[in-house]
Formats: sequence, C-alpha cells, structure tokens
Amino acid sequence: MKIVLLKDVQNIGRAGEIKEVSSGYARNFLIPKGLAQIASDRVLKILELRKAIQAKKAEESLEKTQQVAQALDDLELEIPMRVQEDGTSYGSVTEQMIADACSKAGYSIEKDHVRIAEPIKETGEYGVTIQLDHGLEATIHIVVVPFEDGEKINKTEKKKSGKKG
Repeated sequence: MKIVLLKDVQNIGRAGEIKEVSSGYARNFLIPKGLAQIASDRVLKILELRKAIQAKKAEESLEKTQQVAQALDDLELEIPMRVQEDGTSYGSVTEQMIADACSKAGYSIEKDHVRIAEPIKETGEYGVTIQLDHGLEATIHIVVVPFEDGEKINKTEKKKSGKKG
C-alpha cells in the first residue's frame, strides 16, 4: 500500500515521503497513530503544493540571508573597553558585546552566531566571523577603542540622575 508519511517514522522514512508498506502495517499502526495517510491523488497534489511552497520560502530565506551577509561584510563596529596604559583591556571582548553592537547597528545577531578566533584583549582592529543560516558566513570588522572620559562621565551622570528620579 502506498502511503505519505506525515511525521518521521524510524526505519520507514521522513515526513513528506511516499513509501510502500504492507496494508496491515498502514491500517493498524501508521494511519491510526497519525503518522501516515493513504497516498490518494488528492493527498499527492496537496503534498506537491506544500513542497513547492516550502521551496519558495527556502529560496526567499536564502536570498535574505545572502543580503544580510553582504551587508555584514562591509560592517565596521567600534567597541569601547576600559584599557590600561599599555593598551591591554581589563577584560575580553565577548560574543554578547559584539551581538549588542550589531543590534545597535540594526542587525539582529545572536551571541551564539558570533565566532571569535582567539580572545580579544587589546585595542586594535579584528575580524570576527558571524555564522548565518544556510551555512553562510560573514566577517565583520570590530575596532576596540579605549573608553573616552566623556563616556565615563555620562554613565556616572545617568546613574546619579536615575537614583534621584
């Protein structure tokens, strides 16, 4: 009996595949459990339509991801850090800091997608890889700069004004 699998079934196949199984197995196990349907002409047409829609969505998603990758390749971000006199920072630049900087620049990047080759602990320019969907990667350029004195004052003033109000 020809069936269309609605869900992945171990040792049979994956959802959406058309398989030939014994009629007893189909009628007594697969169909009652909602794992499969009989492969009628109507069901096969619906399956083809769903596959076409999924292919179109996947193509659109790939195009969007490619556009984001191209935009990210040109991106340069400044990350201010507290540094010592010799240019080394008190801490490392983290994936979360880079993801936040990307977010401020208008890109939605999760920290899990950021790949730092080695810890960044000094001021300077660095290339950081961003892992995107569809196996695409982009390299952004970050510039680690020391905090400006004005930034420290502004943060202190915000904290003071926040406590009063």
